[in-house]
Amino acid sequence: MIFHNKKNDNESIYNFQKEINIFEDIYKIYENIFYTKSIISYSGGKDSSLLVYLYLYLHKKKNIPKPILFHLDHSIRENQKQENLIKDFMISLSLEYYFIKKKIPQLSFKIKKSIEETGRIFRYKELRKIAKKEKAIIITGHHAEDYLESVLINLIRGGGKKAMETLPFFNGELFRPLVFINKEDRIKLLDSITIPIFEDESNESQIFLRNRLRKNIVSSLEKEGLNFQKLYFNFHDKEVDVSSPKKEARSYYSIDDSGILELNPAQLKNIIDIYLNLFNYHPIKKKILLEIFNILKKNNVLYQENQEVMFWKSPKSPLYIINKKSDLFKFAIIKDEKIYWNGKQKDININYQISEYNFGMKIIKNNQNKNVSELMRQFNIPGPVRKYLPILTENNKSKAILFSLWDDKLKDYYGD
Repeated sequence: MIFHNKKNDNESIYNFQKEINIFEDIYKIYENIFYTKSIISYSGGKDSSLLVYLYLYLHKKKNIPKPILFHLDHSIRENQKQENLIKDFMISLSLEYYFIKKKIPQLSFKIKKSIEETGRIFRYKELRKIAKKEKAIIITGHHAEDYLESVLINLIRGGGKKAMETLPFFNGELFRPLVFINKEDRIKLLDSITIPIFEDESNESQIFLRNRLRKNIVSSLEKEGLNFQKLYFNFHDKEVDVSSPKKEARSYYSIDDSGILELNPAQLKNIIDIYLNLFNYHPIKKKILLEIFNILKKNNVLYQENQEVMFWKSPKSPLYIINKKSDLFKFAIIKDEKIYWNGKQKDININYQISEYNFGMKIIKNNQNKNVSELMRQFNIPGPVRKYLPILTENNKSKAILFSLWDDKLKDYYGD
């Protein structure tokens, strides 16, 4: 167990004097991916630490969204001191993070797989679950040498031609940016960055097949002059579609509440199904229909959802049917003095930052404190959307609420 105790304060993370501009080269080609909310699979080792640095660098330089960190503690007793150090470091970054603890050795015995394979299965299961919840893509630290190791493992297990296509750098839900950085440049970057590296001694253990392949075969091929990146891109096309996901024609529909409370369940279903059909979604199921019907009859706040849409209504608002796959549930981004959200854009003051809504926020107008939550209710912004609706701040003071990015008919609310 080795801990490289490099300078470890938050400001040192943003020391960019020694970087070699390769991050920006990747960013220029795959810009749209970097502006997608991301969750980094962070082990604490060299590759995932380089990923963290890459994303912090691009957040600082290009204002991409801050990454979320995910770490899996395998509950191996000998590693607990290091796991505690990793958790402390994650906290020190002031990023959103998930620190998951699972008894991988016991689970390995139960499912009759190796500890290495069990950890991988559970890690991806949790990553996909969190990515779905956060509306994010998964970022892993695989590089071109890892690709060859994976190919060899797949071939040993009887894989065919598909084995050569393993570890795509982007497949819509997962991105592997380090395949674009060769080993020499990764070493230079790791020598220059001020971020702790937590080495896992199991990476040297010959118990694991991947480690044996790395030491006995991959290293020998490297000495013979194998170009790992050339091999990787012989089987992976750089010209994949990395554009932003196609947007729905509408992110939501609203149904005027005049008369809706007088409908019977069959009539309500007919109306809702019309709007679901506009999304190209399935008709509403009886159980959730009756739940909606009963809440509407009581004129209470409605907040129901299925796998495809959310239904929301306050006593004074329309009934909203909101597409869960829309950009309404992604955080806004600022780029080139414009803010982007919900498929719309708006010019903004260069000094403004985006702040996430919270219940106690206030905005000063005409020397009076206005509760942002009251303004959200006044403008009939559905509860699930409020977290994402852009609020602009300057020097930690709320300056504007961009209601027009929710509905073109609404005017933005500006403070003093």
